[in-house]
Amino acid sequence: MAGQYKTPWVYVEETNAFPLSVVQVPTGIPIFIGYTEKATRGGDDVTATPVRISSMMDYKRVFGGAPKTTFKLSTANVVTFDKQAKFRFDQAMRLYFTIGGGTCWIVSVGNYSTDPVFGRLKAPLEKGTVVLEKTPEPTIICIPEAVELSKDDWATLNILMIDHCAKIQSRVALVDVYQANQHPK
Repeated sequence: MAGQYKTPWVYVEETNAFPLSVVQVPTGIPIFIGYTEKATRGGDDVTATPVRISSMMDYKRVFGGAPKTTFKLSTANVVTFDKQAKFRFDQAMRLYFTIGGGTCWIVSVGNYSTDPVFGRLKAPLEKGTVVLEKTPEPTIICIPEAVELSKDDWATLNILMIDHCAKIQSRVALVDVYQANQHPK
């Protein structure tokens, strides 16, 4: 007998008529490409190398923190930000983990010493490079700083992302709207 029965000669055993139809699996594992404060793991430089992380603490340990943002207020009440205000990667990572994001991959293309440039952001996606092709787990590509590029470079980068996804056949590109924060004049 499988269980302990309290009434003699009365046995009711219930079985589930419907097997579990939904298996819980990760639905999307992103790979973020962008600029970070640093890119070192165990003393080794991991710039341009996909690194798997699982928490904001992992991110800070390997890639550092947010850029130092300063601003100036002119006598005409105009606020100007320094060039590091253009870096959105750290903020994107904070938002990702704040809303419950889990495992993801990071490809640092450099530090905050230069403005976001097309060449560095497109490098992991270029033909002939296998940086992302050797990393099969990610299913979403995201480049937060793409909106800081010129409109033509932004469009070209998005085309490269979509072409990469078409080639791999198991990824999608998360594309930001160009200058969505700009109000029409």
